[in-house]
Amino acid sequence: MNITITRKSRNAEALDGILSIDGFKLCDTAEHCATALAEGTYRIVRHKCKQNGRFVPLITSLTPNLSPLIPDCTKCKKLEFFTCNSTMPCVCHQIKIGNGIYNRADGSIILGTYIAPGCLKNSKEPFESLCERIRKLSSRGSEITLTIKNQY
Repeated sequence: MNITITRKSRNAEALDGILSIDGFKLCDTAEHCATALAEGTYRIVRHKCKQNGRFVPLITSLTPNLSPLIPDCTKCKKLEFFTCNSTMPCVCHQIKIGNGIYNRADGSIILGTYIAPGCLKNSKEPFESLCERIRKLSSRGSEITLTIKNQY
């Protein structure tokens, strides 16, 4: 499966784009400019996030000689109360639920429906749909890639 994020606009802090799977649009995306990934192709793996206690799509490097982008999970503690806007204690490139990027410089890409630069709504449904597809494909041993393109 190939997931593509096409970044459509950029302002001082936010990168807004569209996430599509094999050419079909799933939802809009938002990222913080300070920790956004460069254009390119990455691998997505299922990763049990220690902070929120569930499996999330984790973005890792496709090229073995580059830094692996694997987070240092020793800094994370399980939160008793986890919200969609909880941030990670370190940069951890995950695809997550959220409604804004302005307090989030943790490298995450949030999903939802675009309402304003860097702000999304209705994040849970596309996130759960994506996670379920990734879970099924991972259990079959399929490779999942993420391609990021800039068009702003």
